Amino acid sequence: QPAISRRISLLEQELGAPLFERVSGGTMLSQAGRVLLPYAERALAALQDAENAVRALASTASGPVTLAAVG
Repeated sequence: QPAISRRISLLEQELGAPLFERVSGGTMLSQAGRVLLPYAERALAALQDAENAVRALASTASGPVTLAAVG
């Protein structure tokens, strides 16, 4: 938990805006957090897609293909 809080704090400093608001009963996304959320979700999805692509490459037969034309 402290490591995550520290990362969030560093990101908030870099962005110059708080990402969460403390409210009674917990926390909620601030306006800046709501704006950032879809970008963060797309970044995570892109990382997952990249990982899947690399894993697929490693798990499939790959290499040069030679075709012979008969004619």
